[in-house]
Amino acid sequence: MNNTLEPKLRMFISIDAIGSTELKSKSIIDNSTDWRDFFLSFYQDFRTIVADLYTKHEFQNVAELWKNLGDELIFISTIIELEEIEINLKVFIEAIKKFNSEKYSLKVKGSSWLAETPVSNLIIIKDRYPQSKEIIDLDFIGASIDIGFRISKFATDRKFIISVEVAKILVENANNKFTIFFDGELEVKGVLDKNRYPIIWIDIFDGKEPLEEKLFGLNRNSVEYEDLEEYCDIYIDKHKNILTAYKIPKKENYKEEYKKIIDKFYSKDSQPYFIENEQDGKNNLDLEMPKSRK
Repeated sequence: MNNTLEPKLRMFISIDAIGSTELKSKSIIDNSTDWRDFFLSFYQDFRTIVADLYTKHEFQNVAELWKNLGDELIFISTIIELEEIEINLKVFIEAIKKFNSEKYSLKVKGSSWLAETPVSNLIIIKDRYPQSKEIIDLDFIGASIDIGFRISKFATDRKFIISVEVAKILVENANNKFTIFFDGELEVKGVLDKNRYPIIWIDIFDGKEPLEEKLFGLNRNSVEYEDLEEYCDIYIDKHKNILTAYKIPKKENYKEEYKKIIDKFYSKDSQPYFIENEQDGKNNLDLEMPKSRK
């Protein structure tokens, strides 16, 4: 069985440029290259900052760039130990701070969520390195992926949004406490059958209240980890059929469910969630699979 299809807990980290549409429009009106200059710097410099921080923290299982969606970079990490989630968060929050402190045209914001594959969220395998068994182009379909992209829209240069599963694992395993806030349960389109979803965020400003909020009289109280842990447990239990990405998955935990997924979508007798390599017309798995549907 190809290792890609083994049960895994995957961490997604979204880094998105703030105000990019306005910058593009202004650049066109002013006949300038400001937006092009920014995105070239963003795509290159942010990744360099992240790589340097991983080296600083002496962490080997680094999150790698999965794809860029226009103004957004999506990184992905396969979690081996739950403690790695805290390290990834620390690296990317530090990277946002550093990037936003530099003299770039725009600032960036971030969010993170978890997804279990391939049972709760399916895998589409698209391509691999030439003459290599390492798969580089995967896509994912499932409720966890949808939730992650929906809640990322609540992020700001201060609010690093995290899913309820990330929050649960973080408060249970964190060695160094982040300052975390809870904005309540809000309606998130297309998520959990119209049920409201908790908006939980790590404070990139480390609890330092911005001057604008002081003037406005907005006082925030960060959460107690014990209270947030209890809340997450209750909320996840309420939606336990969908919110499954809070532990390292193992095949034996699924009983027959994992086998059914593999047999239905990835076996040689199925029509797999799979796209052929356009160059050679052959499948990219170490599995004997038929050609995908045209």
